[in-house]
Amino acid sequence: MKTKRSHVLGLRIAGSSPKGMYYNTGDPYRSIRVHDLDGEALVLVGGENHETGQGSTKERYERLEEFARDSFDVEEVAYRWSTQDYSTFDRVPYIGHLGPLGKNGYVATGFGGWGMTGGVAAGAILSGLLCDGEHSHSEVFSPARVNTASAKSFLTHNAEVGAHFTTDWARSLLASEEATLRPADGTVVRTDDGPVGVSRSESGELNAVSAICPHMKCVLRWNDGEESWDCPCHGSRFSPEGKVLDGPAIEDLPRRDVRER
Repeated sequence: MKTKRSHVLGLRIAGSSPKGMYYNTGDPYRSIRVHDLDGEALVLVGGENHETGQGSTKERYERLEEFARDSFDVEEVAYRWSTQDYSTFDRVPYIGHLGPLGKNGYVATGFGGWGMTGGVAAGAILSGLLCDGEHSHSEVFSPARVNTASAKSFLTHNAEVGAHFTTDWARSLLASEEATLRPADGTVVRTDDGPVGVSRSESGELNAVSAICPHMKCVLRWNDGEESWDCPCHGSRFSPEGKVLDGPAIEDLPRRDVRER
């Protein structure tokens, strides 16, 4: 699967709120809906989907806000947040028996942001497989399926992963040995222990951790909108202190020492 991050702004606007839920089908993707927050109508504007660890999250928030202000009379951007979803290469979730990977294992994953509907389908399919030994849609959602469309996307995606791996390692070898950071900023520096991710919190605290993802050794990138270390290869994410935020990594990043200019 591949990982995808999506972003949302929670807005207070002047005038009446939208009456429905809206999606566009173009690029860049946008969505609009309304949420009742303790009796107050909060307009949620979402979009700027992208693969984890690629591009500036801060700039994506800025583009989303620009769209929101072009669309509404915005009084306040009250909230902003992101989410991470996993998608299969043919965009159909994996639901069913794990096969050789797990004799008694079943899986439901890869909903691509549509977990409310995908979860209902998963409940029906898995209960059918467990209780009756079959379900009419099990072949469509089988985790063991292979098709031409998904195989082509898989190969393209993994070529991109290889390019990120090679390019980021080469960049890390040419990086500076010292860090100069503003609050909420982060960068990768070169040390005798390998690439080190150095970041400074809003309060001025300096953190230094290994910049190598423990999953498959890709070099991490600083997420300037969420203040995290993100892996562009497989989507793992870590806090500035090195704690795992999102898998597939299950190990925290080792702490490191670093020189600062």
